[in-house]
Order: sequence, then structure tokens, then C-alpha cells
Amino acid sequence: MRIAIDLSPAVHHHAGLGRYAHELLVALTHVAPSHTYNVFYYAPRGDERPAPPLDHLPARAIRLPAKPWRMAVLLADFGGAPMDRWLPAGDVIHATDHLLPPVRG
Repeated sequence: MRIAIDLSPAVHHHAGLGRYAHELLVALTHVAPSHTYNVFYYAPRGDERPAPPLDHLPARAIRLPAKPWRMAVLLADFGGAPMDRWLPAGDVIHATDHLLPPVRG
């Protein structure tokens, strides 16, 4: 199973959600190592990365600041436009920052 997870809160060191996102993915990789994990996060500067031990996972940085990223998700949701090309492929997509980008299927 391919799992795509939004690590934006963890990458940007948001206290509660960041810790939740980081620890959730660390636990998942230990409990179900046979799954494929792909992370995505908004990263306006481009130098942001997940903290170890998650820094080795395939990652897609979305080069937008927080507010434009949130607006893009909102507009895509209202407009019915899927955001698949922005996100890594996944059978399951977990949005830890309260934003689930619309996708096909």
C-alpha cells in the first residue's frame, strides 16, 4: 500500500500537529514497514526537510508559502479540480494540517 502524508506541520515545527504528524509517521514506518511512504509539505524556501528519521523518505516539497497553499487547496476543492499532479501518488492520503487536497479516486 502506498501512503502519502502531509508533513507540513512537522517540517515547520508546529507544536501539537507537528509532533503528531512526525510521531504518527515514525510509528507507521515501524509497525508497517512493507508499505511505501511518500511525504509532501509546503516549503516556500526550498531548504525545509523532515527531521530524522523521516528525512530518508521520498518527499515532495510544494514551493508555496502557507497561505497560498491553503488558498490553492480551497480553490481546487470549490472548483472540483483535483490536485494529483501536486501530490505524491498514494492509495491513502493523510492530511495532518486539516487540509485534504482534492484528488481523483
